[in-house]
Amino acid sequence: MWHEIVAKLQSDKRAERIAGWNAAKAGCAPGQPGFTTGRRRALGEYYLDEPDEDVARLAAAVLFFIQAEPPPAGTAAARAEQLSDRSTLAAPAEQPAVGPTPRLLVDWLWQDFRRRGLVLRASCPPYQRDESTLFILGRHLSNAAYPDVSCRPVLLERPDWGHILEPAPDALCVIGRIGLYGAEARHWWSPPHPTFVFAREDRPPDLAPGRISPAYHCIQERLPDGSVESYVTREDEPPTRRTDYAIVQRYLVDDGLHQLTLVNCAGASALGTMGAVIWATQHLSRPTQAGGPIPLPARAKTPRHLEALLEVAADITGQEWAQPHIEPVKLYLDDYGWSKARHDWLLRAPSYIRIEEQPDGVVSLLLDGKDPNMDHDGEAFRLLVSLCRHHSTGGEAGVDRQRLLDDEWIWGGEPASEERLHNRLKQIRNRYLRESLTIGPTVQLHARVEVLAAEAASRSAPTREQPDEAGAVPLPQARRRRNLARPR
Repeated sequence: MWHEIVAKLQSDKRAERIAGWNAAKAGCAPGQPGFTTGRRRALGEYYLDEPDEDVARLAAAVLFFIQAEPPPAGTAAARAEQLSDRSTLAAPAEQPAVGPTPRLLVDWLWQDFRRRGLVLRASCPPYQRDESTLFILGRHLSNAAYPDVSCRPVLLERPDWGHILEPAPDALCVIGRIGLYGAEARHWWSPPHPTFVFAREDRPPDLAPGRISPAYHCIQERLPDGSVESYVTREDEPPTRRTDYAIVQRYLVDDGLHQLTLVNCAGASALGTMGAVIWATQHLSRPTQAGGPIPLPARAKTPRHLEALLEVAADITGQEWAQPHIEPVKLYLDDYGWSKARHDWLLRAPSYIRIEEQPDGVVSLLLDGKDPNMDHDGEAFRLLVSLCRHHSTGGEAGVDRQRLLDDEWIWGGEPASEERLHNRLKQIRNRYLRESLTIGPTVQLHARVEVLAAEAASRSAPTREQPDEAGAVPLPQARRRRNLARPR
């Protein structure tokens, strides 16, 4: 019931919000479970943000009724009081870990399911979806290690979220692309600023089961320079083998009322979805060709955001997919990228360098859209800026080291030695550019470089909403605020 109320109160339609407040009042009627303290606070915030005066008066009357009717002792609401402390519009801190501190990626990926966990799978009768995938996941989330995990089907035509999401889970696994589950699921659970996205969330209504559509069966990688790289499902001719793509993502979501850990295993087609679950459970638990199972970064703080892109291939037999070949294409964990060659996590090298020259002569530098916090008066900063300028005019051949030695702006008018240049280049590579910089007879940048003059920089300056420290989706700004007072 609670999630249905929230969906109505978030609606842009006045009638829906009125229905939501009436449903909230009905939730405190005799014989009903009532609301916890945290959910009452959340309702108060919806009242504060209500733009319609008539609806606001109704909301104030409902809040007065609710505040005067505390939940009876022993009800589900009272028993869930410990959960309600997180149900506020402020993003809470990440919950403490359950069990031993994870050292392997697979343990961290599923760690929060040791609390109350929920697995959702799409249901669209008469077709059966992801039955084998669900069995594979169930073997991993066994009762012995994950005693409070349940699985519920979601009827795609008319999902009953009020029933499905009660009691509220601490961890949620969604099988298949989130867009399949409807607009509400997409609004609640879409990841903050994902690297990998589906080109289209809604399945074309005229696309027959088992058929491939390049527009729908496609995953895109959003690159830092604003471009995208597409990974499209394909089949041999004649169709004997399919190559699909899939994503595995783990992140925190917060709709303002409840925060949870979400794991999404989704393929462009059913083959990819199966491959995503197999990789996230079985493959991550096994040693790799270069060593043991993938560990967590040794020097990093507690991870928050995982994104993996997988290539999944299998023979087309007319039966269920069997023995798929799964190959990780890219694997990111916060600021780290997994190197299969080194069997280690490496800080992700920037792929897009942007230089902006301001009218007052000040130069700003962005690496993948972020400020690297370099000392603008230091030689390393001036060297990198000059290197980018030379690279943008000289093409891919690299920048001659002598040109950098002769650039007096870099060295403050002093003569520079080869050793001094080499040390500064090593500093830039080790701290900022990593694999994006090659130091040799010429200095090469393996990143897209854009140098903008003041006027061009002001026209094209990117604006991007950033997630908060908890990695949660920022809440929209309140449309209107008013004093919360009981009606006279």
